[in-house]
Amino acid sequence: MKKYIILPLVCVALAACEKTIDFDIPYDPPKLTIDVKLQSEQIPKAIVGTSQFSMSSKNPKLDSLSEVFLYEDGILIDEFLPRRYSSNIYDSQGRPITAYYYEGNYRPMPGHTYEVKAQREGFTEASGSGYMYEPVEIFQSNYDTETGDLVVSFVDPAGEGDYYRVSIFPRGQGSDSYYNSIFGTYDPTIEFFETEDIDDFFDTNGLTFGYAGYLKDEFFDGKLKKLKLVYYGGYEEEPQTNSFDIIIERITEDYYKHERSKALQFIDNPFSEPTPLYGNIKNGYGIVGTAGVSRVYIQP
Repeated sequence: MKKYIILPLVCVALAACEKTIDFDIPYDPPKLTIDVKLQSEQIPKAIVGTSQFSMSSKNPKLDSLSEVFLYEDGILIDEFLPRRYSSNIYDSQGRPITAYYYEGNYRPMPGHTYEVKAQREGFTEASGSGYMYEPVEIFQSNYDTETGDLVVSFVDPAGEGDYYRVSIFPRGQGSDSYYNSIFGTYDPTIEFFETEDIDDFFDTNGLTFGYAGYLKDEFFDGKLKKLKLVYYGGYEEEPQTNSFDIIIERITEDYYKHERSKALQFIDNPFSEPTPLYGNIKNGYGIVGTAGVSRVYIQP
């Protein structure tokens, strides 16, 4: 009968060895959040809100209670005004909420440093800045309507350590139309940071696809860079026959790192460590990025 009392004795022994460990998660008080991507000669827009402690049941806010200012080379040049989103914005529980963004009137120009400051009662002022580079000159573009092959060439400025963002806008659509404008490439220097799996829609044969491609000049510093792309224009494997614009943005390193870190947040690996979201906001969270924009019009 002795063998039948071993298990209860083991359970009692393990229970006696149990130890409760108390620990506190460091409290991170709410701060102002800023998300701004300034484009050369474009009306600036900013998403400004407040953060919440990770263990709080409250949702971050995107209301109209902040004051947002734009500085050029240290001189105040514009105040952004709140504008209500026309489409629905949802909270973490999927409930629609009233949300605002902020819009200015002054169009930033290359060759200047821009700073965005946000103020709100009860919060420490938050700010971020970036230098707006001159756009690159596009020398060659060609589009084959039979195959969808698209070639765009530009010369990278030497010794600058540049970063670029490439996207495509169909003509006659809104400013966010590139979200419907998928393109691909065999070029391993072009990275797509989107989180959803676009490969499911295509027989890719080794192509990578996305809505926006990012690249840095470490392999073509000061040289001609020929972008070899494949453009279908949507979720169909047919070459685009309508006119469109190719956008090449010369962006800051902060902008590039922020977008890359956002993509790393969604890696489907249960064993991966959490990736901090990269930002350049003092006394807050988020990013102020700048982009010198080059554009070429394609009429198939």
